[in-house]
Amino acid sequence: MPNLCKRNIIAVIGNELVTKITDDFIKQRLLLPKIENNSASVARLILINIKVLIDFAVELKIIEYNPATKIKAVNIYRDKPRTRHLNNNEIKQLLDFVYASNIRTQTKLAVHLSLMLLTRKSELIHATWENVDFEQSRFIINESKMNSQLVIPLPKQASNMFEKLKKLSRGSKYIFPGITQDSPISATNLNWMLRNFNKTIFGNDRQSYVTVHDLRRTGATHLGELGYPSDYIEVALNHSKGGIKQVYQRSQFIEQRKEMLQRWADILDSLIDQEILYHFNMFYDVF
Repeated sequence: MPNLCKRNIIAVIGNELVTKITDDFIKQRLLLPKIENNSASVARLILINIKVLIDFAVELKIIEYNPATKIKAVNIYRDKPRTRHLNNNEIKQLLDFVYASNIRTQTKLAVHLSLMLLTRKSELIHATWENVDFEQSRFIINESKMNSQLVIPLPKQASNMFEKLKKLSRGSKYIFPGITQDSPISATNLNWMLRNFNKTIFGNDRQSYVTVHDLRRTGATHLGELGYPSDYIEVALNHSKGGIKQVYQRSQFIEQRKEMLQRWADILDSLIDQEILYHFNMFYDVF
């Protein structure tokens, strides 16, 4: 990871002699700033890489031991489970921002569908048209490892979006084709979209930043607040059941989930600036 090393290790250490680098130096100068900025995963990578770099100095007999080996990651930080979800105003800001942006229609709809259907990023953007049942208005996620399927009943809005995407796919087997028709769009497309949203709306308030996975959590949180049973929501999230990893029946609660997701889709619609949405629907096939 050359860029990570340049930005987070070399830029900080500069011309410091390796003989002057101690475990306390590594903690205070390299790790703690990231941890305090809620970037524990980056701190983990920095620790891994600094260990490798200093090991090289040990092999060259410049120093006798690697001070980074004294640092046990578990003792200096623990990843906190994310609880971030968007409130109604933030959902409005996100969807207005997405639909007003000068980006491909496919990316706009991918963000909206992720929020609406509670799918994982890979489940959506890697899907092919075989996963869409237009007659039954269903989106089907095949799970080869478990030899099972998750059947998602589509709200009217989602069915309309898939119709648009079918037209835009121009014969590709993928719902979200990339630059070439024989591969899906990159997962980084959605990350890039949210990165722009975060910088525009939240600026330097990194704790408010939103990830793609937070969209699933947002839907689940709001549906729970609306009073829907956790079993319906857990099936919609494609989660396993309880600590014993018993798998939910993936077609379970199909009618209940249909009503639940339709209500959620209607709520999302009510939050979007209708003028922005009108212009999108008029000109979506241009992009």
